[in-house]
Amino acid sequence: MILKARVFDAGFFLGGLEACGYDDTMATKKKGTDAIKAAADYGIDISMLRDNLNRTPAERIKRHQAAFDAVKKLRKAKSK
Repeated sequence: MILKARVFDAGFFLGGLEACGYDDTMATKKKGTDAIKAAADYGIDISMLRDNLNRTPAERIKRHQAAFDAVKKLRKAKSK
């Protein structure tokens, strides 16, 4: 199966989210923080999650795109 990805402009994407009423504070609602606390109490290392939540949505999208590009390069190298 060949995956095709659409490369998009993070600014355009985030502008669309803001137009829909997205607010960064939505990610820190009490329900979400309770789940994170429960995971930490259970012994799950949540340091990467915390680091990622400190990034802006645009930064997260850029990092995701970089990881996706790396996977595409690895798949291409494997098929040669």
